[in-house]
Amino acid sequence: LLGCNHKYPQMIFPPKEIWNSRIKDISFDGSIGLILTAESRIWIWQNGNEFSNVQFSPLYIDNTIIPERVLSRYEKHAILDTNGNVFLWGQILGLFIERPTLLWEIELFSNLPRKKITQVAFGGSHLAILFDIGDLYLAGDNSQGQLGLGSVDSYTHSPAQVLKGKPVKQIACGRDFSVAVLVSKGEVCLWGKNYPNLAGDLNINTAFFLPSATPRGSMRNKLRNFHHAVNISCGDNFIVVSNEDEKIYFS
Repeated sequence: LLGCNHKYPQMIFPPKEIWNSRIKDISFDGSIGLILTAESRIWIWQNGNEFSNVQFSPLYIDNTIIPERVLSRYEKHAILDTNGNVFLWGQILGLFIERPTLLWEIELFSNLPRKKITQVAFGGSHLAILFDIGDLYLAGDNSQGQLGLGSVDSYTHSPAQVLKGKPVKQIACGRDFSVAVLVSKGEVCLWGKNYPNLAGDLNINTAFFLPSATPRGSMRNKLRNFHHAVNISCGDNFIVVSNEDEKIYFS
């Protein structure tokens, strides 16, 4: 395991229960992270000011849950299990949820379809939920258009579907923007706050609202390499994309 907050990688020595296991998934953001082992055990990784102060503790969940992936970002945490269920905790849309709780048992999400979920992504104050049939829902802060509703609203607690009729295969969120990879040709569309150089010179530092798989103007040139995308990830204000040619692009 390598530390993320230093100029150079720092080796971290976890407990032997982790050290002797194969790591299935890991997610780390700031001072806290989650580690999922091949034995389906989840460990919480808490980091002090120095990596010598790292602490590991097991996360106890119902033994009927078989975790497939973990996510920790912006003080929000999630477990995705092998049945397509999602368990959330942390700072979720203005609520503090203390323990991993099934998505549909949280009142804010009770109206979502009870279908298999393939991915969850967290932004600074918004989140995205992707179902296996390609339907995409977003909720939370929309002050920069990051929910893709075609307008700017202060906050939307109830998840709203976007990109209707355009199945999505992957979603990622920056601090206040969102990015989706469409099933069709692996096209990339993005919406929300346009940081400098994120999408060319289209209204730098302003919001571009409605998701579009055919970016306009300078966005078309900026994103020409993003077609046939295979994987996508976001930092606070940048995007990383890999395509079918096994090339990686930063924006």
